[in-house]
Amino acid sequence: MHKISIEGTFVYHGVKHGHSYTSQQCTINLVKNLFESSSTVAKSLSCAKTKSRAIACNVLAPYFTRKILDEVLEAHFYSISFDASNKGNTKTYPFVIQYFSDIGVKKGLIDFIEDSRETALDIFNNTSNARR
Repeated sequence: MHKISIEGTFVYHGVKHGHSYTSQQCTINLVKNLFESSSTVAKSLSCAKTKSRAIACNVLAPYFTRKILDEVLEAHFYSISFDASNKGNTKTYPFVIQYFSDIGVKKGLIDFIEDSRETALDIFNNTSNARR
């Protein structure tokens, strides 16, 4: 369990500071080499690109998205912003929410949707789904 929490912490730190998954892998390899003789946990760390992405997308993202949406329910007032960008024949829509909290205005990314359809109804449906 200790090893899992360390790997999760490394991924959280990397995502928070905008590090790539390749950088994550390099950092883990560095830690393993630096503490090879003094830490059995460091020797057993294995958090390369694929595992880092899985932790970020399947563990951290749902947790923090849910946390943001729970805070929004308490805030009552919020705004949702999005922009569309083309990636090949698919449009990507990052949905960002801004809301008031006890400590001031907060912002967060709540969803990132890829959709090739561009009608107003499709965009409305994507916005509705992003809020859930």
